[in-house]
Amino acid sequence: MPCPDKGAPGVRMNVLLTRRALLRVLRRALLLGLMPGFAVAQVLPPAVATASNVDGVYSALGALKPEASGHLSLDLPELAVAGPVKARVSSELPGTVWLLLLRGRSGAAAQGGAAAEPALLAALPFKAGEAAQGELEIQLNKTESFTLMAQVRGRWFVTHRQVKVGLPPAKARAAKSDAAARVAQATKPDPASTAAPASPAPADAAQPSAAAPTAAPAAAPAAASAVASAPR
Repeated sequence: MPCPDKGAPGVRMNVLLTRRALLRVLRRALLLGLMPGFAVAQVLPPAVATASNVDGVYSALGALKPEASGHLSLDLPELAVAGPVKARVSSELPGTVWLLLLRGRSGAAAQGGAAAEPALLAALPFKAGEAAQGELEIQLNKTESFTLMAQVRGRWFVTHRQVKVGLPPAKARAAKSDAAARVAQATKPDPASTAAPASPAPADAAQPSAAAPTAAPAAAPAAASAVASAPR
């Protein structure tokens, strides 16, 4: 059977259609993450953005027990002043497609009741071969913990970090001086309690003399004697 001429119009059209179909298949495979060495970030459930604690985020992701990993880095200062703080996050795990930074850690209840803020602070997606790292600024108001999550081939890994909030050096010195002044004031003796006690009154001034009451009875026998000797 003679081979069709590739230069014929009908043959050229079939070849173009075949190439287009192949490109569509390849594109769909890339989008679905079916090609070897290609990773694509999955869409996060909406509940992740509204969960008020870390356990709520775990539940929304279906990752009730993420694995702790030493290949995740959550770079935060150990001690900081309340206010904005720089946070650097990264993953050395190959195929990382998501990095999630959360406020708090598993097992800690949400603060503030129904008006509590969402635990999710940032969600960073990554493409295949892209370095999974980023830098962001978070607001620090008190001593608290943070959780970094990484998704790798459908599995979730975590690491934690705590940041303690302290006073600036000048304020710390002022607070220390004020505390020392209060302690000194509390331990200072009261002038009223240290006044010299009053001298006791002399014993003879405090008690009446015993001779005074007996002076009058002594004169009574003499008067009786005078009456007896008088002429009748």
